[in-house]
Amino acid sequence: MIEGTEIPYVFLLCWERPIYLWVTLDSLYRTTTTRCKFILVDNGSKDPLVRKVIASFERRSMFHAIHLMETNEPSNIHKIINQYLPELGDSFFYLETDISIEQPQAHCWLSTMMHLFNANPNLGMLGSYADSRDFIDPDALRSQFSHLPEDEYRALVKADSPERMHLMPPPPERLINTHNPPGRLLLLRTSAVQAVGFQSDAALCNALIGSGWEAAISTEVVHRHLSWLHAFDEPMYDTGNRQRFFDLLTEEGRKGE
Repeated sequence: MIEGTEIPYVFLLCWERPIYLWVTLDSLYRTTTTRCKFILVDNGSKDPLVRKVIASFERRSMFHAIHLMETNEPSNIHKIINQYLPELGDSFFYLETDISIEQPQAHCWLSTMMHLFNANPNLGMLGSYADSRDFIDPDALRSQFSHLPEDEYRALVKADSPERMHLMPPPPERLINTHNPPGRLLLLRTSAVQAVGFQSDAALCNALIGSGWEAAISTEVVHRHLSWLHAFDEPMYDTGNRQRFFDLLTEEGRKGE
């Protein structure tokens, strides 16, 4: 536990992709040495392997709570976060289960981000640094996806992601703000999110900055973004449905749901 603060809550949102889910949970289980409360929200997954993965980490006593939702609705995460709102304290973590925390790191990723956040009270959002080495050359697999329109293919391989500018190793500055913080591992200021409404990562970042908060990326906490590998692991992933999901998440957040 971080001295002088509440026990941090870490909300994990998952939907399908059991292999990515296992990698994420295993990574968090091995690298989180700071006391926290993991709240898992499964957004109506139908793949039976998802429940098996969750059960395997439940047997490890990893979770403070598990919420198995019936349908894949953006409002689900709003409802669950609001349910815990009185307990959250000044900040909370939110991540989607398609990441892996990189090793080695000198200190626990959670305590590193919390210390940076506590030292910078103007921060409304803090993201982790994405390891860009997994990015696929946009031309490398194009022939294998000739059936896809160009825009869908570029979305599948994240061809236009600003995270492609990340260098390895990361720059020496502890905090950078070259673009919106990656949306896969976020530390959020509770009062700030309450004020603007919970939204998708880019929209939330813009809303916070528009309200006078700052947003930054920690170069000391590095994650792999497994969604960059969809072309290898999840070639049928529907990027259009993904975008519609996050558009609706933002729309509902702005309504204060």
